[in-house]
Amino acid sequence: MHQGGPWRSFDDVEYATLEWVAWFNTTRLLVPLGYLPRTEFEARYYEAVSVPAESALKLPSFWSTRGDSFRQAG
Repeated sequence: MHQGGPWRSFDDVEYATLEWVAWFNTTRLLVPLGYLPRTEFEARYYEAVSVPAESALKLPSFWSTRGDSFRQAG
Protein backbone atom coordinates (compact mmCIF):
# COMPACT_ATOMS: atom_id res chain seq x y z
CA MET A 1 0.00 0.00 0.00
CA HIS A 2 1.57 3.24 -1.12
CA GLN A 3 1.18 6.52 0.75
CA GLY A 4 -1.55 8.60 -0.93
CA GLY A 5 -2.58 5.75 -3.25
CA PRO A 6 -6.13 4.72 -4.02
CA TRP A 7 -6.46 3.37 -0.46
CA ARG A 8 -5.50 5.55 2.45
CA SER A 9 -5.64 2.97 5.25
CA PHE A 10 -5.85 -0.70 6.01
CA ASP A 11 -9.60 -0.30 6.58
CA ASP A 12 -10.01 1.00 3.00
CA VAL A 13 -8.18 -2.06 1.62
CA GLU A 14 -10.21 -4.40 3.79
CA TYR A 15 -13.50 -2.81 2.69
CA ALA A 16 -12.53 -2.99 -1.00
CA THR A 17 -11.56 -6.65 -0.57
CA LEU A 18 -14.89 -7.47 1.10
CA GLU A 19 -16.80 -5.74 -1.70
CA TRP A 20 -14.91 -7.78 -4.31
CA VAL A 21 -15.49 -11.07 -2.45
CA ALA A 22 -19.22 -10.29 -2.13
CA TRP A 23 -19.42 -9.59 -5.88
CA PHE A 24 -17.40 -12.73 -6.72
CA ASN A 25 -19.60 -14.99 -4.59
CA THR A 26 -23.06 -13.55 -5.27
CA THR A 27 -23.45 -11.47 -8.42
CA ARG A 28 -20.73 -12.61 -10.85
CA LEU A 29 -22.27 -14.26 -13.93
CA LEU A 30 -20.98 -17.77 -14.55
CA VAL A 31 -20.92 -19.21 -18.07
CA PRO A 32 -21.25 -22.88 -16.95
CA LEU A 33 -24.41 -21.94 -15.02
CA GLY A 34 -26.08 -20.29 -18.01
CA TYR A 35 -24.87 -16.76 -17.24
CA LEU A 36 -26.56 -16.79 -13.84
CA PRO A 37 -25.07 -15.71 -10.54
CA ARG A 38 -24.26 -18.66 -8.27
CA THR A 39 -26.85 -17.62 -5.66
CA GLU A 40 -29.66 -17.43 -8.24
CA PHE A 41 -28.67 -20.78 -9.75
CA GLU A 42 -28.70 -22.42 -6.31
CA ALA A 43 -32.09 -20.88 -5.46
CA ARG A 44 -33.56 -22.21 -8.72
CA TYR A 45 -32.01 -25.64 -8.13
CA TYR A 46 -33.38 -26.02 -4.60
CA GLU A 47 -36.79 -24.76 -5.72
CA ALA A 48 -36.86 -27.41 -8.43
CA VAL A 49 -35.83 -30.31 -6.20
CA SER A 50 -37.80 -29.42 -3.09
CA VAL A 51 -40.70 -31.73 -2.36
CA PRO A 52 -43.40 -30.89 0.18
CA ALA A 53 -43.22 -33.17 3.20
CA GLU A 54 -46.82 -34.35 2.76
CA SER A 55 -46.23 -35.66 -0.76
CA ALA A 56 -42.94 -37.30 0.21
CA LEU A 57 -44.81 -39.57 2.63
CA LYS A 58 -47.54 -40.67 0.19
CA LEU A 59 -47.37 -43.97 -1.63
CA PRO A 60 -47.55 -43.91 -5.41
CA SER A 61 -51.15 -43.99 -6.64
CA PHE A 62 -50.85 -47.54 -8.01
CA TRP A 63 -49.97 -48.98 -4.58
CA SER A 64 -52.35 -49.45 -1.68
CA THR A 65 -51.71 -50.89 1.74
CA ARG A 66 -53.55 -53.50 3.68
CA GLY A 67 -52.20 -54.28 7.11
CA ASP A 68 -48.44 -54.65 7.02
CA SER A 69 -48.16 -55.75 3.41
CA PHE A 70 -48.18 -53.82 0.17
CA ARG A 71 -50.26 -54.96 -2.75
CA GLN A 72 -50.77 -53.49 -6.16
CA ALA A 73 -54.14 -51.81 -6.58
CA GLY A 74 -56.08 -53.44 -9.33
